[in-house]
Amino acid sequence: MKITTNTQQLTNAVAIANGYISKEGDFAGKIVITGAKGFITVKSTDYIQLIALKKIPFVSQDLTMDSFKDFSIDGKKLLTALKAAKTDEVILEIDNSILVIKSGRSRVKIELNYEVQEISTSANGNFLNIDRNIITDFKKIYHAIDANNPKFELNGVFMEIKNGVLNLVSSDTRRLSVCSSKTSDNDMELIVPKEAISSMIKLFPHENIIAEFDDISLTVKTEMVTYSTKLINGKFPEYRRILPQSFAQNLTITRTKFLELIKEASLFEQQISILIEDGKITINDKDKNTEVQDNVLDESVNMYFHINAKSVLDFLSSYDGENVEIKFNSAKLPIVLRADSSYLEVCMPIVVENEKKQSEVEEKQAA
Repeated sequence: MKITTNTQQLTNAVAIANGYISKEGDFAGKIVITGAKGFITVKSTDYIQLIALKKIPFVSQDLTMDSFKDFSIDGKKLLTALKAAKTDEVILEIDNSILVIKSGRSRVKIELNYEVQEISTSANGNFLNIDRNIITDFKKIYHAIDANNPKFELNGVFMEIKNGVLNLVSSDTRRLSVCSSKTSDNDMELIVPKEAISSMIKLFPHENIIAEFDDISLTVKTEMVTYSTKLINGKFPEYRRILPQSFAQNLTITRTKFLELIKEASLFEQQISILIEDGKITINDKDKNTEVQDNVLDESVNMYFHINAKSVLDFLSSYDGENVEIKFNSAKLPIVLRADSSYLEVCMPIVVENEKKQSEVEEKQAA
């Protein structure tokens, strides 16, 4: 077999596939190359995630062959050889159990194996509409996904469709992030691992994709890429119980202003105190080494609470809207940051007992 294909297309596919290769077992470090109907497909799996990079055109030396037998090969060695190629096209020639990669005057030989691991790239069951807006929503709530939590359901995103609304939910127990959008899909629930969310953000940044899922896996695909992941089997916490239903205080502030104030106040400490009263917002760090102050439009609002600066910054940096709403009941109760009607985050405050300032603010609120 001797075929010619585009160097850059094949290199890109092999580079991506190497991110999903198994690190143990008979196929450790291996990717699978298939050829059918004039196109190369590059596949790999770590048994949790799998990927297939498709539609890489090739032609045979005599223009008569449009398919070849599947084989597995060391992904890192193949990538190294392709990166060293100096020509726009490379010739791939199989001689028994050796793949020869030719580029100009360069020839690189790599062992291959016709024994290949089975890589199925489809789930069986239900179709799901996933467009580029949902990928954007994944980006928004990604920061709140936990990692290595013994309650493994929190190490992923909860996707819930209920009454025509798709809710994407993530939580690391200190904060809860929720994005909502309308959908025509049927009611369903599934939990997608954090690694899979990261992969989908990278693989499908600007594209609408077709998705299919069953009880154990989710598969998403375009014409060029198919990606599949195992789902997290478990019950996500009842997140609606954490969402406050009403608020004693509400303030809208410019997002960029609030972002800069938080950054300046948290130069040395992540624990900060936020006081809003008499038309001013004052933010201090825990040891009061830094203090920043600015005006707010609503002079009737009185809030005082302690919070982790990173939690607030993560939320404010996750979208580019003009404003943010701060919704508040008490310094000891969850605080809600709302970007708009479709995106909010519940942040747990840091409770400081027996603080005089808090008593004064709550007395003023009661009055």
